[in-house]
Amino acid sequence: MPRYGYLLDTCILSLLARDKDHPGRRKVQMKIASLGGEEPLYMSAVSWGEIEYGWRIGTKDLLRDEDRGMLTRFMTLDVTQNTGKAYAEIKARLFNKYAPKEMRSKKHRVEQLKDPLSGYELGVQENDVWLAAQAFERNLVLVTGDRMRRIKSLIAAVDTLKFENWTVNEA
Repeated sequence: MPRYGYLLDTCILSLLARDKDHPGRRKVQMKIASLGGEEPLYMSAVSWGEIEYGWRIGTKDLLRDEDRGMLTRFMTLDVTQNTGKAYAEIKARLFNKYAPKEMRSKKHRVEQLKDPLSGYELGVQENDVWLAAQAFERNLVLVTGDRMRRIKSLIAAVDTLKFENWTVNEA
């Protein structure tokens, strides 16, 4: 199945706001340039939320405006009902693999509907699950510098989800 572009994780987008000489920024910019505009580049509404939060707790207004202008070149993906379905699939697989065994019993399944385990309790960042769901839903490559070990461990089950890290030199 062909890929339809790249979804840039917040950690990748934040590198683009670093100093021009920052090695991570240069690597990401080189990768974007190497694509030659052929592949669409997306950012998530979830990443917008993370970035806006960061700005509101400490970034100077001038940097916000500069960064906001730079980020508008990426198409923004909204969270949809289909994203919710993909999220549920990934989160359920995380639960089945990583929740404490006593929580996975049928007796405790109903409790999960009232008081579900958080991403923290499952060993993942909740927003990373949303980003993975968006990439999975739209058959995009999720570009991240984060480890996302537990989400990546599900690739065998969710085999269309692909990850790339543009912050490292690839062989």
